[in-house]
This record gives sequence, C-alpha cells and structure tokens, in this order.
Amino acid sequence: MQICPALNIQQKQKVTFHVRDNLLRDSANFTIQIRDPVVRTISGKYMGDSSYTVSLESNRTGTHLLQYFVGGVEAPDSPFLVKV
Repeated sequence: MQICPALNIQQKQKVTFHVRDNLLRDSANFTIQIRDPVVRTISGKYMGDSSYTVSLESNRTGTHLLQYFVGGVEAPDSPFLVKV
C-alpha cells in the first residue's frame, strides 16, 4: 500500500471528498473511516444523482489509513494511506 500522492493534507485542514456511486444507488450508506491512530467514522451526505460528499480533518501528523464503505461494504480500491 502506498501513500496517495493526490492528497496533500495539512494538520487541522478540512478536506472534502466528492464521490459518485457507479452503481447509481440513491441514498446508499456512504462512510469513511480514518485511523490517526484513533478510529473515527464519518458519514457521507447524499447530494442527489448518486453523489455524496464527506468532510474530515485530522489533528495528528503522520501517515493515516483511510477506508471507505458503501452500504457497510468496503469499496474495492479501499483502503489507502494519506499523509498529514
């Protein structure tokens, strides 16, 4: 597993992910878990048209594990690492 190069997150910086469900499910339960090292679960907000947003921030520097789930099932390309 490698650190995701697309994410350059600063400590205490709010980051918002925009996600589109390719299966076009409306109102699926979309959540993200971040381990920094405390495990926190953040629910996504349904935006319509099978799209979701979820915002998070970390107060701790280091490399953190980020996992995302749809309907309680971990997505195929999850987890990935982000550096704060």
